[in-house]
Amino acid sequence: MNKRTTNKSNTSKFSFKKLNHWPLLAIFLLPLSVSAVEEEEAPGMSEMWEVEVAAKDTEAFEKAFKDHMKVRAKKGDPRAWQVYTPHTGDEMDRYLIRHCCFKWADRDAYAKWSQDSEIGKDWNSGPGKYAKSYSHHYSWVDHENSNWPNDGKSYAMVGVTTYKIKPGSNANESVKEISKLAKDMGWDKSWAWSFSASGPSSVRLVFPFENFADMSPSSPSFAEKAAKHLGSKEKAEAVFDRFSSNFKGTSYAIFTHRGDLSSKMDK
Repeated sequence: MNKRTTNKSNTSKFSFKKLNHWPLLAIFLLPLSVSAVEEEEAPGMSEMWEVEVAAKDTEAFEKAFKDHMKVRAKKGDPRAWQVYTPHTGDEMDRYLIRHCCFKWADRDAYAKWSQDSEIGKDWNSGPGKYAKSYSHHYSWVDHENSNWPNDGKSYAMVGVTTYKIKPGSNANESVKEISKLAKDMGWDKSWAWSFSASGPSSVRLVFPFENFADMSPSSPSFAEKAAKHLGSKEKAEAVFDRFSSNFKGTSYAIFTHRGDLSSKMDK
């Protein structure tokens, strides 16, 4: 896996005050602070491979991938890999293969399993034949400031907002502040924050969707509910302004969860 692909995404200036529901109010890379990663207690690291496959090879790749996953299961792969494909964007020929969550020390044991099982040989002779390029990422999931149900439920889609962090920003504190606000006012959505642990400094906000109806704007909106909870529109806008001041751009994309290609969620 020595090829890399460069992600392309449109970025723009943004303001929370112009947005009217939580997914747009906002699964995968230097952490915002090293101490934040070192101090996390629950396993919070995630690993993701992004594989580019030509459209003409999609059917063959997916068939070979399913066979490869059976081999992994037979060899006792301790990880539950989840696969996603883009539903929006201009890079539709990608497969995102992600595992969460583990501690850094666990990565050594998995590397040993990979070597001992020789699983790479099966990949190279199977789905790897159709891979045009790869990229590889680590990220840290901020469990404390997330609100993701621990019920093992699989969602049909996820919406991912990616924020590019300004140098010297205080994004950590703003993430804490806006998450506390959401929890304190009883916001009834699920979300997860994911901080980059390799590559450009960024943070992602992820929302699960069971269907397209789940993407409908909330009423009242997040901004309206925040203003009511804080006592004024101006106080809510101040929170949003502090948050947005940490970033130089944002992009949003929707990904489909490919349950037919993923591991069973029992690991």
